[in-house]
Amino acid sequence: MRTLAVVLSLMICAPASAEELTASLLYSTCLDKEYLPSQQLCRFYILGAVQGLEYGDEAVRNDQGVFVERKKTHFCLPPSFPQAQMVAVFMSAMERLKASYAKDLESPAVPLIDAAMTNAFPCPK
Repeated sequence: MRTLAVVLSLMICAPASAEELTASLLYSTCLDKEYLPSQQLCRFYILGAVQGLEYGDEAVRNDQGVFVERKKTHFCLPPSFPQAQMVAVFMSAMERLKASYAKDLESPAVPLIDAAMTNAFPCPK
């Protein structure tokens, strides 16, 4: 519960420039198994990041400024990949990162979610 209170207070007190959530804060929120809103925040943040990265990776603007489809370059999740598995992939990657490069957990969460998914589910060349 304390983690959620910290996250919410950061969101309320944050300036309009919208500072990014760090991987460390997301990781600790995901670890909080006692407070249901922490679990929901964890799952939906990771799902939103994954979906945003997927949609952004599938399109590029052509010379006329029109979005056209392109082959994925980041990660290729299996069809109907469960949200709980997305969280598990992220948590596993953060545990390895914490063990080897703990300072990197202070990086923004979204690029580390991207790296975790890309490492676990690279797209075929």
